[in-house]
Amino acid sequence: MAKEAQHSLEHSADQTFAKSRRAATTMGIENVMARLSLSRARVYRLVKDGVLKASKDDAVLMFQEDDVAAAAGELAGRRQRAETLVRIFTARLAEHGIVDLPEVGIADDEAGSKEAVKRLLLDCMAAQASDFYVNPTASGDKLLVRTLGRIHDVARVEGELGDCLKAELKALASLPDDGAGVSSEAIFRHADENHSAQVRLSVVPSHAGEQLHLQFFHAGAAQTLTEIGYTAEQCEALYRLLAGKPGLFVLAGSHYRVVQEHRLALAHCLELQGKLVASIDRSSNYQSESTVHIGGGKAENTDDAEPWQVAMGLCPDVLLLDGVQDSAEVESVAAALSAGITVFVQVQRASIRAALEYLAELGLEQCERSPYFLAASEFIVVPRLCPDCREPRAIASDEVDLLRASAGAQLYRAAGCDKCGGGYRGSRTVWGLLSGDSARDTDMHPRDPLQSKEGSEIPPCDTLLPTALRYAVLAGEVAFEHVSPHLK
Repeated sequence: MAKEAQHSLEHSADQTFAKSRRAATTMGIENVMARLSLSRARVYRLVKDGVLKASKDDAVLMFQEDDVAAAAGELAGRRQRAETLVRIFTARLAEHGIVDLPEVGIADDEAGSKEAVKRLLLDCMAAQASDFYVNPTASGDKLLVRTLGRIHDVARVEGELGDCLKAELKALASLPDDGAGVSSEAIFRHADENHSAQVRLSVVPSHAGEQLHLQFFHAGAAQTLTEIGYTAEQCEALYRLLAGKPGLFVLAGSHYRVVQEHRLALAHCLELQGKLVASIDRSSNYQSESTVHIGGGKAENTDDAEPWQVAMGLCPDVLLLDGVQDSAEVESVAAALSAGITVFVQVQRASIRAALEYLAELGLEQCERSPYFLAASEFIVVPRLCPDCREPRAIASDEVDLLRASAGAQLYRAAGCDKCGGGYRGSRTVWGLLSGDSARDTDMHPRDPLQSKEGSEIPPCDTLLPTALRYAVLAGEVAFEHVSPHLK
């Protein structure tokens, strides 16, 4: 009995000691906030995310000192990784002559991610980057930037920092950060250090995680048809059409950047002609100062035609559409054409013929289309030869006929240098333009300039795609092998 009593006393003493020790090492939330230099909301979030362990005592959160110390170490590591990323972008900015950036004290990983995003965007603007990607990987995210058509690996970040970067970017675009697994997109403007751009942010769910894609449209970007790739003959024909009677213009293609640059160049050209341009935007389009942008999405319990009613109420000279989805919209297009408004319609098809067939399927028939048809454009995007290292070569006999060139013509091939890597630098958009006048002057059906007779092809014309491709090859801008399939 004596031994049992002694054992009981010792056990009770151990419990008392353990309890007193726990009491001595337990911390309330105020002490944790002071220890970690965080707000109450951030402490709660760390608990929710499992970074900081906590228990409840009478509905009050309590923390063990060891757990707080472990969380402090984790946060210090995160802060260090954020500081490293900021230093990477600071070094990249120094290459562009931006060296007077203020020193920033990074208190935690969230502050670090904010500064990293700020310098990320500035770096993209200073480098005139076209795209920036946050690509998910098994251990975090990979940061990539595209300049002059080439992708460069910027850095790799672990999961928590990658999530912070994505949250900051989505906040700039006013996109919710709680829509995991849902695609979304938005346009926002950003300016810093005398640089400015419109940025289109798209969020795409993938099997590896959430991917972010930023497309940059820099201030002072190309605003003329020549600068986006139209030939002099195509520009002359299009200017003449735009200055003439109103009608229908169809753009075939789905490459977002090319389509946006085309809209921008058209709007700029039309504004110079003293015309009011309006657009109905279903997707996040470049916000041009030359255009009145009208949201194309419809709210609940509203008429499908509401955006059209708003647009028509402006009495525009020109209406830009980023798509036609059904027969009801085709009727709206026909009504706008009959009202004397020039309508530009983008159709996500690869060629003029496919785009026009799609419109016909929706109900834009010959009798409605023929009197108003002005022109249709199509394009292909091919690698641009590096002007610093391209090598001249003699033209081959079979190439003479396809290019309709002389036997003494000179072509070029890719070589490769430090500036390009593989002989190509960026891409070249080559356009084809079919005008209504050109169609009517040929053996196409007199009632429908958009359909050829059976067995006939769209006739040769200085503004059509094959002629523009030949021009690009003979000018040394693209390699013959990249366009030859379109010439046969």
